[in-house]
Amino acid sequence: MLRTVSSLAILCALTAFPACGASDFPCGNTVTSSLPSPGGTRTAVLFERGCGAMTSRAGVGLSILEGGDSTPSLLEKSNVYLNDNQGSVLNRAPTAITAEWKADTLLVIGQHADAHVVYAAIRFRGVTIQYDTLR
Repeated sequence: MLRTVSSLAILCALTAFPACGASDFPCGNTVTSSLPSPGGTRTAVLFERGCGAMTSRAGVGLSILEGGDSTPSLLEKSNVYLNDNQGSVLNRAPTAITAEWKADTLLVIGQHADAHVVYAAIRFRGVTIQYDTLR
């Protein structure tokens, strides 16, 4: 039994093994652009999400933050959209998105028809979010 526990402890320390309670490690976000709303009351922050060299999983997300804030530490609480490239092995799903504020309370996100959407909110803190297909 001691050998099994030691092996699991090593596996937990070196990887993102789900039994360790860290299934999202080592995923991280990198901000790629920020888009202020017309009145400057909010900022749409686009980010790339990568999960390290041990996996090919990657995606793109968008967060809505108050004012001109684009602080990465706040992204997890404000995510309104997230996709990933999980398609077939030979055909990865497209991850590119666009964002356009139509008003301080209306944001339009463009995504590919074949996108693998993980999460897509339609309202967030007084903002209506609409989706359009990229051509």
